[in-house]
Amino acid sequence: MIFNNKTSCVLSQLSFLLLFLFGCTGEAPRDNPLDPGSDLYDPTVTVRGFCSLLYETSTPVPGVDITLIRADSVRFTTTSDRAGRFSFSNMSQGVYELITYKEGFISDTLQISASKRDSQLLTLRLDRRPVLTNRQLATGHVFRPAGDQYFLDFTAEVTDPDRNLDIEDVLCRIPDLGLSLSLFPDRDRMRWNRTAKFDSLLAVQTGGNSNAALDTLIGMPIFIDITTVTVNNDTAITRYGPFYLTRVISDEVILNSPRADTTVSRRPVFSWTVPTTSFTFTSTVEIVWIASLSDLQYYRFRGVTATTLQPGFDLPVGNFFWTVEIRDSFGNWSRSREATFQTTDR
Repeated sequence: MIFNNKTSCVLSQLSFLLLFLFGCTGEAPRDNPLDPGSDLYDPTVTVRGFCSLLYETSTPVPGVDITLIRADSVRFTTTSDRAGRFSFSNMSQGVYELITYKEGFISDTLQISASKRDSQLLTLRLDRRPVLTNRQLATGHVFRPAGDQYFLDFTAEVTDPDRNLDIEDVLCRIPDLGLSLSLFPDRDRMRWNRTAKFDSLLAVQTGGNSNAALDTLIGMPIFIDITTVTVNNDTAITRYGPFYLTRVISDEVILNSPRADTTVSRRPVFSWTVPTTSFTFTSTVEIVWIASLSDLQYYRFRGVTATTLQPGFDLPVGNFFWTVEIRDSFGNWSRSREATFQTTDR
């Protein structure tokens, strides 16, 4: 491009004018509130949120204590209102640990980053704790010619307000033995139980020594731990206890009649002798007809308080054996040896 002298003069004058104008106006104003250099800049942030049920996300949870903790131990605490809402104001920007707590719910911990440029609207989904509605810890004793057997019975009835959607395991723990036993659930996962032979239970702890007495467990603290899966696929444990075993019934029920392969009528009178104890108990009489080697038919009479029993019907003709089990109010039980007999029409 070719400039003549006149054009060059005009350009020079224009450049001088622009330089004069910008030099006189000074620095442009900084009025963006997100600009740290602005007089309108606010370094604090506000965090808002909503607490709901885990599986019913539209249902608010009021009264949740919510705590924010920063690495330098700065702490903020608030409580969700009746609509499940909460907020933190005038907070410094940074990374915080958020902790929730409400009685009856599993506490949760998560990490949040509080920043001016991020939308801090949190939704916290709370998981109800499972509830142990009933439990039974009891001992069992079976008298046998080949040697007595001992048992531990564990039963836990569990109600989960979240409809059993997240119960993963129920453990019975005996810390003094360093032992945890998983209980087995029923179809609805509301009743968990297990019966363990004492010898195998003890062998885990004592290298196979089965000579220690079952009553060494009397007075040991026992806990029931219910494991649930949280919304973050972590696990949380709700612990109940301590509970204690009350006794081992070591005295034997003696079967008097019929016994020793005797032959009786089809409606015999059963009699037995119970041990003298300081506690009350009831008896269960079990009569088993051996219809064949693969077919056993059971007749059970529960809640018997006497020491004699006559069935109100005729037994089949054939071979039988029978036992008597006594059980105290805590569920501890003891079962007699078996006695055999035959029935006849004569």
